[in-house]
Amino acid sequence: MRLCLLIIVLALVSSKTINAQSYSCDTATIEGFETGLPAGWAKTNSAVLVTPGNNNSNYAYRLEGNNKTNLDAILESPTLDMIGYTRLTITFDRRTNCAGGGSCKWDNGTDKMEVTYSLNNGSNWLIGATFSQASPNYTTEVVTIDVPGGFTNQTLFSFDFYGNSGQDYTIVDNVKYEFCNESLEGAKFEGGTLTVDAGTAFTANNITVDGGNIVVNSNSINSGSFIATGAVSSSVSNAFTYNRYIPDNVWHQISSPVVNQNVESFINDSNNSLDTWSNFSALGFYRPSSAGSKWFFYNNSTAQTFDSTFDNGKGYLARRTQAGTLSFTGDFPSITSGSITKNLSSPPNNHLWYMLANPYMSYFPATSTDINADTFLKLNLDKLDPAFQGLYIGMVVNT
Repeated sequence: MRLCLLIIVLALVSSKTINAQSYSCDTATIEGFETGLPAGWAKTNSAVLVTPGNNNSNYAYRLEGNNKTNLDAILESPTLDMIGYTRLTITFDRRTNCAGGGSCKWDNGTDKMEVTYSLNNGSNWLIGATFSQASPNYTTEVVTIDVPGGFTNQTLFSFDFYGNSGQDYTIVDNVKYEFCNESLEGAKFEGGTLTVDAGTAFTANNITVDGGNIVVNSNSINSGSFIATGAVSSSVSNAFTYNRYIPDNVWHQISSPVVNQNVESFINDSNNSLDTWSNFSALGFYRPSSAGSKWFFYNNSTAQTFDSTFDNGKGYLARRTQAGTLSFTGDFPSITSGSITKNLSSPPNNHLWYMLANPYMSYFPATSTDINADTFLKLNLDKLDPAFQGLYIGMVVNT
């Protein structure tokens, strides 16, 4: 048999890749606020509907100040579905006002308005824009804020105001949002946590993570996909997390889609809830060169004989005590020309069967009815023994 080198190539046939030549936007407009909040919007009591008149031509919302150091007034959008779009653009009219009319301004450095957005339905918020020293009274400023998309269907945005009690406020009117598709040649994430939820995908060419984190989730039905077709760089270590859902307490083949995930830390993480017996934890791998049993499990008394970190592309067996998530945190794997290469070898007189696994933070098809699709077997068929050209899936008895 011959099997010494296996090359796994990233396949994008099932992802949603953005075509730079087909730029398009779908626009949804709220023309003022009519006679109240549209469906799905929310506000605090400090956000007051004002009627046309007094230098305001439409219905609008006035965000009143009460305390310069605390958030006083909030006007929040409904949840927006951004699947299939790379950007949300928010455009709105902003009028500065203060009690008594005239041409007064906000207090410089204390009064401020923020436009924030959430990519995970309000779990945490990122600042899209901050306005401190405002324009004179009744002056309208048209403001546009861009929110990155393509990886979530739970995006919110919010207008937030900090001001002086009974004196300062701002008016928000004519809110418009556009959902756009465009090329993501270079996506850069700065701060915060960007979440790719189960059943959604984020695809870009070159990706830079500068002080932020990327989290990809899965559930009992589906998994998220994070796909980079070019270079990925990060200013910090361990910026990528993949949460793999396990539906029960039997053995499953797993892999780490990140590099530098420490095995001992993984086992000691109580959230991973790995099963144990005697001195062993329910994490193991297959050793073709081993005499006797080919399965090798983590021994808590001799842990140093196990892999110190998960080997990207290598298959492992794991068993949780109950249904739940296995969490892998580390760095993005090194991809050369769209490929992750795994070198395989075995001493003489040993068989050449290997336990491999998907090294990517995305789906990777084994086969396809589309003859033009790049699949694992299509790209590696010439590396396999002609008598065994296939993927073999075994069942492990739950003991």
